[in-house]
Amino acid sequence: MNPTCANTVLHLVARLTAVAVCLECLELLSHSFRLRRAAEGEHGKSPHEKAAHWGTWAWHIGLPILVAGRLVLGTLLLVDFDVGMYWKHCVAGLLIVSLLVRGMLPLTQGADSQLLVIIYSAISLTLLSDTPLVASYCLYFLTLQLCLSYFAAGFHKLGSREWRNGSALPGVLSTRLFGSPALAAWLHRRKLLSLSLSLGTIAWEMSIPVVLVAPREICFCYFACGVMFHLSTALTMGLNKFVWAFFALYPAAIYCTMGPLSVAQWGCTF
Repeated sequence: MNPTCANTVLHLVARLTAVAVCLECLELLSHSFRLRRAAEGEHGKSPHEKAAHWGTWAWHIGLPILVAGRLVLGTLLLVDFDVGMYWKHCVAGLLIVSLLVRGMLPLTQGADSQLLVIIYSAISLTLLSDTPLVASYCLYFLTLQLCLSYFAAGFHKLGSREWRNGSALPGVLSTRLFGSPALAAWLHRRKLLSLSLSLGTIAWEMSIPVVLVAPREICFCYFACGVMFHLSTALTMGLNKFVWAFFALYPAAIYCTMGPLSVAQWGCTF
């Protein structure tokens, strides 16, 4: 099989998503006992309500096997350096297992998980007509999905008074789940900087669809801002899976928006 450029980029997208899959599976397996403890320590709810909320019942009826199987598929996809004949079947398997895990464990139904399901669904559909043209259409769809995801996130922030007045970032960073108390206190003392970062994030997310028609230089600036944004959230908030779910779509976006661009590690010029 001689992979086309579009198929090669699509393969890279899938391999990057595999990083997020492996991270999530390792976290689920390592924190399974913590979920049980959290459910046991929650008062005011019946055992059935606790199980439904935390998904602890699933760990007794095969979820560990599904998570382990998902980890194996993700690892196989991650170490698959060649665009062979069977990597899309691996993606289809990941789609099925991911949907089963999402249905059994509510805590895995976050935005990053939803994006992975969309990516795997789109790639799996190309199995119906595995041609370079269909692969290109898939890449354009994924690029539109990336723009839509960012725009929706920015639009949601725009409707929040906390984001508009700059208090959202210190507030989020001071939480227990995504907290960085030192950074939150530092930003709280620098309200102008906090406001600038908040409004800048909103402006960048809502205006990113401009890459669909902008010159290559503008696209590069937007994608560079995206890299810095996701790396900063990973370092300060621990959103590691979130980073890889979005980074996975950047090769598709570059392919569709920046025209001819040589990328040696992809083995093609586009």
